[in-house]
Amino acid sequence: MPTFPLSGFTTEWYRQFATNPDLKGALVTSAIVAIISSAAAVCPGVLASIALVRRRFVGKSAASALLLAPLVIPYIVFGISLLLFFHAAAIAVAVVVMVVSLVVVVGAEIARRIAERRLGTIPTS
Repeated sequence: MPTFPLSGFTTEWYRQFATNPDLKGALVTSAIVAIISSAAAVCPGVLASIALVRRRFVGKSAASALLLAPLVIPYIVFGISLLLFFHAAAIAVAVVVMVVSLVVVVGAEIARRIAERRLGTIPTS
């Protein structure tokens, strides 16, 4: 059973992280992807939710289903599908591919949440 003051507590792992350039590079890349994909997903997500909530058009239910499809399938299946698609299309998996993939998922989530707030439900017709 641990007793206070704790013996053996160290910040050695934090020091090793701070001095490891590979880990710091991965952290910076993750932050860049998160910032860019979040910012890029807001505009299409908001515009899609406005179109679904305020407009009537032919194929509205199909557009809603297509827009919200990334939310229905598990993210791991979606991620593997995108990986296979980009590999088949001979597109190198890089930061741009990660950003595009996240924009699709986050944009759909933004559209769903805004549409729910405006209507109290997800629009289908």
